[in-house]
Amino acid sequence: MISTQKAAKLSLCLFTLFVASTAVQAGYHHKWTIFPERSGTRVLTSIPQLADVAKKIGGRRVSVVSLLKPKADFHSPKITKSMAKAMNEADVLLRLSPSLDPWVDELAKQCSNQRLRTETGAGDACVEITPSQQVRDLDSLLRDKQTAQTVARVVLATLVRTDPKNESYYRANSDVSCAHSLIRHRLSQARGSRKDCSTR
Repeated sequence: MISTQKAAKLSLCLFTLFVASTAVQAGYHHKWTIFPERSGTRVLTSIPQLADVAKKIGGRRVSVVSLLKPKADFHSPKITKSMAKAMNEADVLLRLSPSLDPWVDELAKQCSNQRLRTETGAGDACVEITPSQQVRDLDSLLRDKQTAQTVARVVLATLVRTDPKNESYYRANSDVSCAHSLIRHRLSQARGSRKDCSTR
């Protein structure tokens, strides 16, 4: 014979199971996403340095996610399911260049995002990398002021192309000197203080 207390616990467990089962059948189960559901333009970047600049210029009009964490192996990172999911959710992808981050192309093969604009190619569609600058010297490359200016121009042009109605907002936030500061800060967080670059 089941005691009253045990019967109450059993009844509670069955009720909880029924509610959970009903919710799943009704389509109320939680959907795991990388970007917030209401996030404006969803910008995916290959590295954190690009993400910092995209956040500065995009401000509250964008949601930015970096594929790599600050201390991740840039040359040959481990491709994860969350990376593929982020690429499938993104509206635009910002990267350095196929020669510097070829793993992005490998990741793209796992995705089915037809609307994603991969910002590489000719003109201002990608960050220009000269042949003399080696992959192993990525930090020095990103510390260069001209590189930072190129990054800022690419990010601005990309956001304006993707979301033209907010062009004036993006241009107001596109301080090239601040982009340089943000990149340098990301590369030397341990020993530097961040310059105040508030977003409007």
